[in-house]
Amino acid sequence: MYNNGIEVKNACYYSGINRITYYYRRRHENIEDRRSSTRIDNSIINKIIELCKERITYGYNRIWALLRNSGINIARKTVYKIMKNNNLTLPLHNHKNRRELKLLIADKPEMLIETDITYIPTNNGITYLMCIKDAFSKEWYGYNYNASCTARDAINAIDDAIIRKFNGIVPENITLRTDNGPQYISKEFNNYLKTMNIKHEYIERETPEENGDIESFHNSIKTDYIWINEINNFNDGKIIIEKAFYDYNNIRLHSTLDYYSPLQFLGKWNNDSSFREYYRGFLKNLKDGYRRRNSNYYKRSMINVS
Repeated sequence: MYNNGIEVKNACYYSGINRITYYYRRRHENIEDRRSSTRIDNSIINKIIELCKERITYGYNRIWALLRNSGINIARKTVYKIMKNNNLTLPLHNHKNRRELKLLIADKPEMLIETDITYIPTNNGITYLMCIKDAFSKEWYGYNYNASCTARDAINAIDDAIIRKFNGIVPENITLRTDNGPQYISKEFNNYLKTMNIKHEYIERETPEENGDIESFHNSIKTDYIWINEINNFNDGKIIIEKAFYDYNNIRLHSTLDYYSPLQFLGKWNNDSSFREYYRGFLKNLKDGYRRRNSNYYKRSMINVS
């Protein structure tokens, strides 16, 4: 254009054409070529579909993390689109009304452990699962699965955790958090804790949200391992729960652990100082996000009556 005696900017101005439009060059001669250059390899698509079939309770974030941890570099949005196109996405689940707790806050593993009771229905009746888990690393230390839920069963759950995790030796300055259930306020249970030199922290009465971490854990156990299986009797339940124990600690990914399993997380935490520094920042950003969402939720829920 300039060779014909007029500058490009003037020609575009008088003709009403945007200079961006004038300088635009198509990357491909046709649409089919453009699609082929951005097409995801079929092997990755098949891998995503296969993972979704194996982990039917996983959303796109956890499927993406499984791919990341196996060395496959792919964007989260791409995983989401592939799952959506194949009708594999799950309903969105929002956590509302999270509270800032005034209880002990764990900032390292083996500092605060939690326990509670949940019901496992079978075709022959109700059974009970008492679990012990770490509040920081999310590791499932041990459990007691029985047809009863007495103080002795609660003690057996802690014994199982001490043997599995600590080889029978309780670490110093460890605290156990419980609710105010009859098993946990009994003399038998508290005398046992004193003997084992385990500090005992109760949540406030009628405040299950203060025990929300272990409540969420039990919900995950039921969602990922219990509800998807038919449990005919107590023995079936024992087999399923022991398999869940291994899978939860070694394979299942946790969003609050940056999408690592508890044992993968502990491996990085114990051996990589840069990861510890990164994770503390990650955890702070995660908690700040909870606070912002709670603040926005309450603002939206306020009604102006003036």
